[in-house]
Amino acid sequence: SEYSAHSSASPHHERVVLSSGWQDMAAYLGGNVEALLTAAELPGHYALDEFATMTMAEFIRLWAAMEKLAGGERIIDLLLPIISIKRPAPYLAALCCDDFRSAISRLSAMKRPVGPLEFRIEENGEHARIVYDWSVSQSLFSPLFVLLEFAVLKVLGEYGMGREPHFLRYESPLAHDIDAALAKRHLGQDVEVGPEMVIVVPAEELDQPFQSSNPVTLKILDEHFRQLEQNQLTGWAQRVSDALKRLLPQGQVDVERVARALHCSVRTLQRELAEEATSFRDVLQQTRHDLVLLDVKMPVM
Repeated sequence: SEYSAHSSASPHHERVVLSSGWQDMAAYLGGNVEALLTAAELPGHYALDEFATMTMAEFIRLWAAMEKLAGGERIIDLLLPIISIKRPAPYLAALCCDDFRSAISRLSAMKRPVGPLEFRIEENGEHARIVYDWSVSQSLFSPLFVLLEFAVLKVLGEYGMGREPHFLRYESPLAHDIDAALAKRHLGQDVEVGPEMVIVVPAEELDQPFQSSNPVTLKILDEHFRQLEQNQLTGWAQRVSDALKRLLPQGQVDVERVARALHCSVRTLQRELAEEATSFRDVLQQTRHDLVLLDVKMPVM
């Protein structure tokens, strides 16, 4: 396998949100998120920030640390029950959908801010392909990660429909690296070699209704993930500026107060601004200038 937890091939500019689901996963593995971050050589303050983000290279290191903490292949047995027991928000939202098709679509949208892949559905007559689209090379991740992602959709279908989904075939470029016995245990069949990571299903399977459908809960979760995506897409300089525009008319403002308003540490705020080639002082000066142009009275600092 070409898998390397410290590979430099992944795009460092792309960032994903360190969601609260990592807390649950760390607990299920017998540890805590602080220990997990240390093992992955990531800043401990990530655990304290509501919207901490990681580069994809950091995400890969975090997953490698999780595998090590779990003792390798045991990670799949430990993490799959989270979907039914803890039900992290992306999976709960998918289970609240009307049918399997909309569940896959919703899970894809909600996984986008927090991980390296999403799904799309291609239909051709009686068969359909659930295609996993990776934001980085699939080879940067371990075969266990690939197997887990296959198993997640299988388990999602089981809990949503109340029966095992009818999947015809699993394909992946990493098929040769996936343990055949593990694949049989979790998927019921081997993973075949293919150019893309794909699940082939009867097209009619996608329209099977979900017994777990709950539109009220789904609406609440949609709002939560809109906020996550907004925080991922909005630059930190803009977020700091927006906070300053709210806080400056109230009196003196410093970096600590802005960090509290953004639910992050001062270190995270300064690091994220530095990655955007700016600083708190620069954003503060520009925001004051903008407010003066709007004829807003500024407090003297």
